[in-house]
Amino acid sequence: MYTKDSFAFARCFPEGTKYEVITNALIHSDRTAQMEWARELLAKNRSAWAKLFRALGDVAEFQEIQLHEAAGFHANVKTCIEAMRNFSFSLMERVSIQSYVALYDLCVQQGGLDKRLTLQHIEERIRSTPPASQEDLLKICVQERAKTASSRWVADCMSRRMGIINRAPYQADFAGFTSVRSNANFKLLSELVGVHVCDL
Repeated sequence: MYTKDSFAFARCFPEGTKYEVITNALIHSDRTAQMEWARELLAKNRSAWAKLFRALGDVAEFQEIQLHEAAGFHANVKTCIEAMRNFSFSLMERVSIQSYVALYDLCVQQGGLDKRLTLQHIEERIRSTPPASQEDLLKICVQERAKTASSRWVADCMSRRMGIINRAPYQADFAGFTSVRSNANFKLLSELVGVHVCDL
């Protein structure tokens, strides 16, 4: 959005959000600096973070960008579903809303399942303890993918996905780090249990 309308973008930033830091990171395509800015703001000024994204969400140009970017992750989710069908087509014949949402979140944060030895580790766990349901298979997949993140973020990845699967906050611990992610939409997921995504 910065490149599309820098003035509208700037107006969304409340005091204390270090606008100059993020714009400098965007101008120089410095992804590391962008992530550091986001993590620092989330850790030290969560209310400003929320205010910023509410303001951005009200901007029509940002809404268009969000829809365009969101559509891009769908292809990654389909690739994950194909990988899971290779493990068990019968369990993945119809894809639940819960599975789609968890996989979408995984693709946003981690790109997909096919990273490092994730697929091999999933296969080993399936051989060791065959999943009885789509949810069981999904848990194996998101847990094994979470383990391939840097040690600082394993618990966060695990908490996000397991929270979606359980439809409730989930505490994950790894390498001295703890994460308990919550989401206002857990209730909505609870209302959609048993609903499947069409045409997947």
